[in-house]
Amino acid sequence: MQANHAIVPFPRARGTKTHLSGCLDGQVSTPFYFAQPQPGCLLRVLKNENAYVTILVNGGARQVSCELTVPSALHSTTLWGASGTARTGIEDVPLPPEATLVQLWK
Repeated sequence: MQANHAIVPFPRARGTKTHLSGCLDGQVSTPFYFAQPQPGCLLRVLKNENAYVTILVNGGARQVSCELTVPSALHSTTLWGASGTARTGIEDVPLPPEATLVQLWK
């Protein structure tokens, strides 16, 4: 007997934070996110106590500019790649094709 599985469309970048917050009910919280859809940009966030590591990747064949919302209280150290330009809680990161940026935030 096969189980019926509902297929629920998952919003891409827009509304993802809101969607995940509702699903996870406060289990996961990250201060790093895309405020708007960022085609070609992939973000991973790792947390250890009060520090974070962000991994920002351009998996495409064209240069992209990724606007990442970051907490103003944290300061970054670039571990790999060229860092972007920070402004009022948003870091604008230009990434060449297939590039990766890794930053430590404290």
